[in-house]
Amino acid sequence: MLITLLLASVSFASIVGPRILEQDDNGDISLKTFMYSLSADCNASTINLTVMDASLKPVQDARALLKYVDFSTPTIGNVMSDKDGYVLLKLPGNVQLMRGLFVLVIEKHGYRNKEVHFDLAPCYPGYKPPAPKPAVSPNITNQTKPTEPKNQTIPPKNNSLPKNETNKTGNGGGTGDSAGGAGNPPDNGFAPYLPICAAVFALPLILLKTIKGKLGHETFPSRGSGNYSFRMRGRRNAE
Repeated sequence: MLITLLLASVSFASIVGPRILEQDDNGDISLKTFMYSLSADCNASTINLTVMDASLKPVQDARALLKYVDFSTPTIGNVMSDKDGYVLLKLPGNVQLMRGLFVLVIEKHGYRNKEVHFDLAPCYPGYKPPAPKPAVSPNITNQTKPTEPKNQTIPPKNNSLPKNETNKTGNGGGTGDSAGGAGNPPDNGFAPYLPICAAVFALPLILLKTIKGKLGHETFPSRGSGNYSFRMRGRRNAE
């Protein structure tokens, strides 16, 4: 009895689940999808597959294609599932030496193709499954610094008003420097031109005064003399 239990335990230990590396569903998304159960017998060099639908019911007449990428002819199995959805795939060599990648494809009309990539690492001598990743505490979050928008512009350092804009004042509510609300005096840009304008207006007046001064003098010949002398009208009136 004890020997039977030992043999049963050894046989059970040789059946392992392969290491699934990748899987995907291909085809029209409106079609039904496959579910499956996969195991490997390391001593018998076989792959055991059960094909099911989404409700875990067996699927009959589903084709299972098994490929081994390290072989020159990669396809090593092409078997249809029975009424229980079971498929037995025999490997052509020693499982412990077949350390390459296996590709399993399950297909049937009305279903999306299921493609599974796996290897038989659990059958290798001294294999240790990878340690599970530690669970992240929900209270620990990644604290990241907020990023500023790329299109944000930096305001100018000098926030003074334009030269032509003055501070408007109201009754007790203006924005001036004095307590009574008077605003800053306007910036008169015409001030540098005032001396030039004054000179322009003063020049005609000076010319007009000079002309009047010249017209106020009169010339005439003196009496009893062959020479002419010039005397002012004011002096003649005085004589």
